[in-house]
Amino acid sequence: MVRLILILFYIISNALLLFFNWELFTTTTNVDFVFTRLYIMPFVVVQLIGLLILLIFWAVEHVKDTKQELETLKLRKSLIEVQNEKEIALLKEKLSNKIMDPPGADTPAEDLSINK
Repeated sequence: MVRLILILFYIISNALLLFFNWELFTTTTNVDFVFTRLYIMPFVVVQLIGLLILLIFWAVEHVKDTKQELETLKLRKSLIEVQNEKEIALLKEKLSNKIMDPPGADTPAEDLSINK
């Protein structure tokens, strides 16, 4: 969210600079290469480089957020698996207790021996 606000602030401030200083942005500079001569607007180039840096910042932060979200989902999945294993173990324990003590028997099986 912060990165989107930062990019929007950058775009709005540049739009205001462009609107109030149109002559500054429309001035061109001759750049002479060996094979050709280019007419470049230096302030536009600087603003585009700044926007490119902000977009790279946004992409890196987006990748970090995605990795963190993926890690959170993996941890949540492992937590659910552990909880399911715990429930299965609890149900197995209850089932084994019911098999060892059949319903209707008030005393454990050891106390029912005839040879006392």
